[in-house]
Amino acid sequence: MDHKKKKNDQNDETERLRVRIAGLEKLKEELEKRLAESEREKRRIEEDFEIHLAETIRFQNTARRDLERYQALVANIPGAVYRAANDKESTMEFISDQVEEITGYPASDFINNTVRSFPSIMSQDDIIRVYDEAAQCLELMKPFAVQYKIIHKNGTLRWISHRGRGVFSHDGALLWFDGVIFDITDQMTFFGLADSKEAK
Repeated sequence: MDHKKKKNDQNDETERLRVRIAGLEKLKEELEKRLAESEREKRRIEEDFEIHLAETIRFQNTARRDLERYQALVANIPGAVYRAANDKESTMEFISDQVEEITGYPASDFINNTVRSFPSIMSQDDIIRVYDEAAQCLELMKPFAVQYKIIHKNGTLRWISHRGRGVFSHDGALLWFDGVIFDITDQMTFFGLADSKEAK
């Protein structure tokens, strides 16, 4: 009887071991399946990252080339290229270094009105007329071209030719305006129209 009971206990233990081993093998298969899925996901993420990185590098290279071409273009324009905000002071968000040759003041003075606004150096005789003429063109979404005097850093009057155009939103709101400023004092002097005396 004891022998039979012992044999039955051994059979039960064997069955428990078999069930446990089967469970472990199933768990192993599940873990291997999850590991394979994880590896596939890892490869997919790595591939996506490589594609994104390549696109980013390509975009940066293109942007760098475009910037270099733009900088070269701006450097060769005999005037000051600018972008101004649509606000009361026409705040310069950008203006090229050539503005110093025209006004005597560095570009950094004008950007964000750090030291002075561009209208602050315009002749008071011209400023209302210039604003009115530019505003009329901007209202019609047309480019504007105006001529006026500025007070150079050295105190003399300089004649300016100012051309610009507005940039508008889809609903027609003026966002900012871009343009270029030229010194035409020599031309005005040639035709006897310029007054280069010190501003009062």
